Amino acid sequence: MKKITVNAKNAYNIIIGEKTLEECGILIKQNFGDRNYCIISDDIVWKLYGAVLEKTLTENSISFKHFIFKNGEKSKNLSTANDIYNFLSKINFTRNDIIIAFGGGVVGDISGFVASTYLRGVKYIQIPTTFLAQIDSSVGGKTAVDIAAGKNLVGTFWQPSEVYCDPCLLKTLSADIFSDGASEAIKYGVIYDKNIFQLIANDINEHLNEIIYKCISIKRDIVEKDEFDNGIRMILNFGHTLGHCIEMHSGFRITHGKAIAIGMSIICKYGEEYGYTKKGTYDLLTYTLRKNHLPTSYEAKLNEFIDIAKNDKKCSGDNITIAFLEQIGKATTATLPFEEFKQNLLKLKLD
Repeated sequence: MKKITVNAKNAYNIIIGEKTLEECGILIKQNFGDRNYCIISDDIVWKLYGAVLEKTLTENSISFKHFIFKNGEKSKNLSTANDIYNFLSKINFTRNDIIIAFGGGVVGDISGFVASTYLRGVKYIQIPTTFLAQIDSSVGGKTAVDIAAGKNLVGTFWQPSEVYCDPCLLKTLSADIFSDGASEAIKYGVIYDKNIFQLIANDINEHLNEIIYKCISIKRDIVEKDEFDNGIRMILNFGHTLGHCIEMHSGFRITHGKAIAIGMSIICKYGEEYGYTKKGTYDLLTYTLRKNHLPTSYEAKLNEFIDIAKNDKKCSGDNITIAFLEQIGKATTATLPFEEFKQNLLKLKLD
């Protein structure tokens, strides 16, 4: 097992290693002791791995209850959060107890949001089960739910108390779900580390464990410098502003990773056109995205969904802050008048 420590306001460890799920009961017992635990998961993850988690917790005499909701982004809302609050109240969950988020990004986001708000804040542990959640959403303390006006518009910063990351869980992912994580891994490569980008361009599966470790390390480094997303952490939003628009516009038919892939492609094209990005970067990026079974275009026209970005968290007044690539391995941000950004986008000739 490998350990990465995140020195945020409240420091915590990320434990990475095969079979970590089977042994997490030992780790939880050692690190958090005898408390009551509430597992929050979705129906698909629970069917696949619930018995494994229950077994390791039971073997270590850990008392727990579980709350299971329907898989998918459409469940990441205040209604589901309210159902969880009521369940926690029903089982007499206290400030001394701990939530275990067991699932992908949706489970992690809503579990973290509930943990940060129930009883004005309780501890929670992340056990991410998807590639995307392991390298991105489980680390860094961003929690959120979606509302009708936009994705992740209601949320908090609330760091987990520990993260258990088991690469073995990725073996049961469909190629479609795995590619969502590949999109975020490519993002790390293009914004911060061209060596990661090269590993993915060659063969992501051959270097998977190394890629997971490197991506988490980058997220750690950035979060330590900018825990509350006011500076360098904003480069992690590369492709996300438009990606979130596409998710919303499609009714979440387009999954997060695929929407981000399209968003990265469009913004890279914009960057080349308007002088932020080195020429030729777009071709390298889109080639690697397509090699990893990710889309680079969306069937709808930009003018049908771009105004959704007006509600994006990166908007301030009449301006919007966008992450751009300078070249593979290096990113920057620029704050632009929203209407100028929109009109320039609409002029782009997209593939």
